[in-house]
Parts: sequence; C-alpha cells; structure tokens
Amino acid sequence: NAPTPVLRYAPQQSDRLQTVLNDLLLGPAPGSEALHLTSAIPSSTRLIGVSPNPLGTPGVAPSGPVTVNLSADFIEINGPSQVLAVEQVVFTVACDLTPTTRVLFEVDGVPQDVPIANGTSVNRPVAAADYGPLSCTT
Repeated sequence: NAPTPVLRYAPQQSDRLQTVLNDLLLGPAPGSEALHLTSAIPSSTRLIGVSPNPLGTPGVAPSGPVTVNLSADFIEINGPSQVLAVEQVVFTVACDLTPTTRVLFEVDGVPQDVPIANGTSVNRPVAAADYGPLSCTT
C-alpha cells in the first residue's frame, strides 16, 4: 500500500508524457505479481488527454500545472485506494518532468477534486509534496 518506483522503457517520442501515462494505465508489467506489485488505478481507466504535453526532454516542466484528463473509471474507487491512484499519477508525472510539477485532474473533461495523503479532498493542482517523499529510482 505504498508507491514503489518501477523503471520501464518508454520510447522517446514527441508525446512523451502521454506515452508514460498510458504505460502507467496498463498496470504492472507481466511477472510483477511475484514482486507483489499492483496498481490502485482501475484497469479500465483510459487517458483522454494530457496538456500541456511537454516535448522531448525529461526534467523540463511547464510553468503551469499539467492537466491529466482520465475516463470516468478513475473515480469509481474511493478511500485509501483513491489516494494511491492519484498518487501514482502524480508521481509518474513528477518523475517524468520535475518533482515540483503540479497536476490538475479532470474526468471526461470535468475538473475533479482529488484526495491528498491525509485523505482530505482539494480543489487545486497537486504535487508530489502532497503525498510524501518521492523516489524516482528503484
């Protein structure tokens, strides 16, 4: 019940962040069960879009928040699993761009309140610092 960084190969593409988030939504890689790796994100969740989708270089973040638009399946969970699911997305964006990158969530294009580590819901962009220590390496 704690995020664990997992390095996965994502080919360098002009839509890098979209590629990385789509990879996250695929769930743990085959064979991960032996390592007890799971995902709090419902397997039916789909990425509708990400904006801005910074081109090319990891470690470069936009000046404003990154908006991640997900399908309605994402909000079918609640409680601690919802915190973990949001945290997975935030940490993935932070590890791909910068730890201070802020993430705004939408579901089917509608802005969403999201829980932070203490369980309270906030109506603002969230960052890795809202969830605890960030480790981008295994």
